[in-house]
Amino acid sequence: MPTIFRMGKIRIEIKTRDHAPAHVHVVGPDAYAKIEIETLNIIESYGFSASDLNLLLKAILERQIKLMEKWNEIQGDQ
Repeated sequence: MPTIFRMGKIRIEIKTRDHAPAHVHVVGPDAYAKIEIETLNIIESYGFSASDLNLLLKAILERQIKLMEKWNEIQGDQ
């Protein structure tokens, strides 16, 4: 699973051959979240505090266009 960027010990990843909607996997020590790139909808989350999630959403929003480009590049013509 390619790491797209890091925030300290937290990795933001996009799996190859993944399913729609476009989303990232956020992996931290004892924490995980799956977040839609376009809507910032939190699909799944455990181990992150509300303030952690707010920081993650802000970071994803700041990189939203590049994350969508990366999603399309990694997913290709599935």
